[in-house]
Amino acid sequence: MGGDSRRGPPREIYDAVNAEQWTQISHYGYYSGAQDVIDVEGPLDENDLSGSTLTSSAARTDLNGDLSAYSLLNSNVPRSLEVRDGT
Repeated sequence: MGGDSRRGPPREIYDAVNAEQWTQISHYGYYSGAQDVIDVEGPLDENDLSGSTLTSSAARTDLNGDLSAYSLLNSNVPRSLEVRDGT
């Protein structure tokens, strides 16, 4: 995967609650004394496989929106990734 090598793997964002969970984990990482956040390449969605989940755009918007609530967290998620059916 290209991009910033400091970024971690994509996080599964299938519903809005997943973006909130990853934001809280990153927030905890910063304030627990580690002074570091979980910086991700982007959200991973499965809308191609399940139309009831967030689209790539919506997953990225949700994650960026939740992260931007904490000014210390990186809210510049550069891209979205999508799980696809291999057929």
